Amino acid sequence: MTAPPLTQVAGATSSGFRAMAERTERLPAGAGLGRRGRAFWRRVHLAFQLSEVERELLLEACRVLDEIDALAGQVATDGRMIAGSRGQLVAHPAIAELRQQRDVLGRLVGRLALPAEDENEDAASRLGRAGAAARWGYRPRLSAVSKRRA
Repeated sequence: MTAPPLTQVAGATSSGFRAMAERTERLPAGAGLGRRGRAFWRRVHLAFQLSEVERELLLEACRVLDEIDALAGQVATDGRMIAGSRGQLVAHPAIAELRQQRDVLGRLVGRLALPAEDENEDAASRLGRAGAAARWGYRPRLSAVSKRRA
């Protein structure tokens, strides 16, 4: 069963709306997110109104992002090839785990059904929509945005 798609918060980047959105973007106590996980949480949470299930999926996606960064850092430190049990060169075991974590991230983000940015939309349209949303306090559900894309 897939989660219903999220609703985009129009105007989430405007300064008038940001103050209201920041009050609702608090991370759960003990989330323990790193820099990249916190940044992704803020970007998505400020842009979309999330249900409880969607917040849990987002939190797990943020944790996976941090795990990916930790694994990539370990590979960068140790190198892609390391000494095996008999001194032979073998692929770093974190490489396989990185691949698995990236797959998990893809599935979590897919379950969130985050809409892709419209490549045909120009900056003026985005700014106009953001201004109108800030003026009227519009914060749509992500499910409405995803239904419009379909």
